[in-house]
Amino acid sequence: MNLDELKKLLQSPENELINSSLHSVVVIGGSYREGHDYANLTPLGEMPGALIIINAIRTLLEYGEIKPLPNWLNVSTYVILLILMSLVLARFCYGLGSIILGVFVLVV
Repeated sequence: MNLDELKKLLQSPENELINSSLHSVVVIGGSYREGHDYANLTPLGEMPGALIIINAIRTLLEYGEIKPLPNWLNVSTYVILLILMSLVLARFCYGLGSIILGVFVLVV
């Protein structure tokens, strides 16, 4: 069920009682070290699982679902990258071209 379907379900007249009492999201979990829930590595370091879930819920409510790129943009990106790689490999020898493309991939 995606976010739009959930909103429609909650806004239906049958769920008026639920809508009147639904004001917050409750996540049950602990953030204390003794709870042994610090095994989740993130770019910011170790975080408790409940905090990761809270952050995911906040992000979903604030920004919505991630929309995929349009097909024409995907195809044009692939074509441009294919042409760029072909030109680099045609201009330089295979060894040097591979090194240049490897550095390009790492930078991008």
